[in-house]
Amino acid sequence: MLEIATAVICADLIWNLNIFFGLYAEGVVLAGNNVTHYPIRYIEGHPYAGTFIIARELCLQEQDAYHSFYTQKKRTCMEACWTDPSCMAFSSEFFNENISCRLTSKRLLNIDFAVNENASFGFKTEVIPNRFYGVQSDGMLYVLYNESRLLATAKLICATIPGHRLGIFTTEQHYNALRRIQTITGQEFIVDMTTGSNGNPMWGDGTYFQNTPLAANVTLPPSGVNETWSFINNQFRPLTPPNYSRYFVCQANPLGQNW
Repeated sequence: MLEIATAVICADLIWNLNIFFGLYAEGVVLAGNNVTHYPIRYIEGHPYAGTFIIARELCLQEQDAYHSFYTQKKRTCMEACWTDPSCMAFSSEFFNENISCRLTSKRLLNIDFAVNENASFGFKTEVIPNRFYGVQSDGMLYVLYNESRLLATAKLICATIPGHRLGIFTTEQHYNALRRIQTITGQEFIVDMTTGSNGNPMWGDGTYFQNTPLAANVTLPPSGVNETWSFINNQFRPLTPPNYSRYFVCQANPLGQNW
């Protein structure tokens, strides 16, 4: 392998921030980007490198990498990260006839991604503090984040994980997955639903709960304006007051289904 010097890769285009992640009252500094919409692959139990999430078109910048090198095989980047306890994530990029690898020890919340159509970014699932991380029967990928946060911060943290968002559950299949996660973990957690000023609960993508297929089989209890919703004991419930922090579920779509 050839050591490379300081500059070179991943400089095509720095991601134009959609959301500024600043310092919040909970003491969490979020330096990353909103990368919810980037397509991902879930590689479970890879024989060479363990379990990884891989996102296309994202790349580490030089200042975020502690080690860089060239290789001939793309999988070498992932293997190098897996075998190094300091590595939390990596990126690979086709560069001339070689592949450039970068490794980082930073947490995802502290990474400023670059965008490059020739690159991919991967991270170990264990670098996300979690009580559960896996694909469910609805084909979606879920992570129960193992830290208690307020709704606004939970949404931002999920958005810094490539391909993820705070959980939205609009179908019976989603609901069954949600119940299984709650059964496995025994944990109450926030979902991306709030009660609007008109008194109607609304998911974070702007869809009213009453307009989803799930509403035909699931009835919500009464709630006040602007209340946050959680899931516990196989049912949705409003949190009172709404600024209570809870664990939360991030949701990803590795199969490219309708969200």
